[in-house]
Amino acid sequence: MNGTRPSEVFSRLVSPTGPAALPNRSKDSTSLAPEENANMDQAYLSTISALAGTIIGGATSFATTWMTTTSQAHAARLASERNKREELYGRFMDELAVLYANSLASETVDYAKLTNAFSLRGRITLTSSKPVVDGADRALKFVVDLAMGPTRSAEEMRHMMDDRNVDVITEFARVSREELQELRVA
Repeated sequence: MNGTRPSEVFSRLVSPTGPAALPNRSKDSTSLAPEENANMDQAYLSTISALAGTIIGGATSFATTWMTTTSQAHAARLASERNKREELYGRFMDELAVLYANSLASETVDYAKLTNAFSLRGRITLTSSKPVVDGADRALKFVVDLAMGPTRSAEEMRHMMDDRNVDVITEFARVSREELQELRVA
């Protein structure tokens, strides 16, 4: 092939006699002229570079999409969990407030409402952190003890409302709010 122009090589390759008609053709590429070998190396190099670029680009695109989807799913799960807990804590505080008001004015216990409060406290135990569970327990025990105690006078009720040590519902709300804020940050 030395001294043969590329167009002649091409015409011989596609000729009816085929590649066998090429003079001195061997199986290895070492018999090719140096410039033909360089052209072939450049062709391989550009093809391999294009394939590598495509693979790297595809892998990068896949990784980016996967990471974005994963972080969005995680944020959605946290938002859902936060909303469920917020609704649960609110219902528990509503039940406690009703029980608290009834216990101040009456010596009897409303067992239907007490059952609802214990049910909500059980759900809080399943899903919440220890400070929230402890706050729920303290609040519920306080309200039950208050309901089983004697009827209070208006002056005693007013004093209890102002006493920070007796305001267990607000304490439960505080620890619940802290937990909900932690869920927002995570």
